[in-house]
Amino acid sequence: MKPFDAIIVTNSAGELSTFVRPTVEELSKSAPEARVILTFTPCQYATGRELEEARKLPGISEIIIPEEYKKWVFKKKAPQGIKFNDRGIIVYMGGDLLHAVLLSRKLHFPAIAYSQKHALWQSDFNSFLVPDDLTFNKFLKKGIDEEKIKIIGDLMVDAVPEKINVKAAASRWKINKNHPVISFLPGSRPWQTNFMLPFFLRSAKMINKIMPDVQFIVVLSPYVTDDMIKESLGNEGIIYSQGDLRYIQAESGVRAQILRDERYDAISISDLVITIPGTNTAEIGALGVPMIVVFPIQRPDNIPLEGIIDIICRIPLLGTLLKRITTRIISLRTKYFALPNMKAGREIVPEIRGNVDPKEVAAHAIKCLKDPEWLRETSRNLKAAMGGRGAARKISGEIMASVENAE
Repeated sequence: MKPFDAIIVTNSAGELSTFVRPTVEELSKSAPEARVILTFTPCQYATGRELEEARKLPGISEIIIPEEYKKWVFKKKAPQGIKFNDRGIIVYMGGDLLHAVLLSRKLHFPAIAYSQKHALWQSDFNSFLVPDDLTFNKFLKKGIDEEKIKIIGDLMVDAVPEKINVKAAASRWKINKNHPVISFLPGSRPWQTNFMLPFFLRSAKMINKIMPDVQFIVVLSPYVTDDMIKESLGNEGIIYSQGDLRYIQAESGVRAQILRDERYDAISISDLVITIPGTNTAEIGALGVPMIVVFPIQRPDNIPLEGIIDIICRIPLLGTLLKRITTRIISLRTKYFALPNMKAGREIVPEIRGNVDPKEVAAHAIKCLKDPEWLRETSRNLKAAMGGRGAARKISGEIMASVENAE
């Protein structure tokens, strides 16, 4: 196959790790002639460290940051140092679909979209690649032509390692698997960690009172810095090192080990994960680890929303009230926040939402840990809901086919 440009359009941390990474890894093997150009579009959910993480991914030749993208699209100032190929494709993997449409029209490249919720601009896309029957039917109801929708599986399943040596991981991090392990995932953005990290540590304190043998891990995103942790903890805890291991020592006396780049190790050696909603729920589900999903709405002023409503909610005083109302409506109207629950159409794992109290989370965690049959059954149900691997291979095939058919 002749050389071509694969321009992947994405927006923030979750999409980078769960959609882009497995796709680029597969494309590097199946289409080495492709030059992968990663384009970050403007996004209120971005952490600011996506570029740093993207540079670590092998297989990406060029990266266009949001500022360059805006100059390119709106001021017709092309990114410096990049001469685009005559052949290529636009691959949407997050953000607003319009960005992929604009690039497709500018470069005259065909476009495909890997999407779980956005279904617009169908005349500009050759195909919409979706993870499952649920999304397929949802896109049909949105008016997308049936022949344009292709089920390829869930890229988030491909994003997690196929095999993890749990025994070796536990030994490496000095975790005693004879005692229960709970991992907390407080999010990757400051507005998440600032509230959720102290919240989870308070839950840990209450769990520890009833089950003192439980070991705790705090799984941090690569985008969370030590300064962010210290700011989140305030006077409620400190960070310290013990040999090669790092811990948070809470004021309450509870200790939690910190793992960052080893997130899949941490999840896999856990008996239970307590997390906020997001793509992480799909990764945890793919690994078959039982979880509790927590969506507190008592601090809605810190939660970004999508589109024009987010801009309106920034209006002083009035915006705060509107955001509280909007967040509550979202909570009431959303049947499930955990992605495995969405796929299964039922509650496989519990979701705790509303004005959540750490004591409520602790009570759920204790109940789950004391029910080994529930833990085993939930693990099986999570894996079944998430499905098998292979989405990255299929999307790579769609990319090559679309380029060939465009000629």
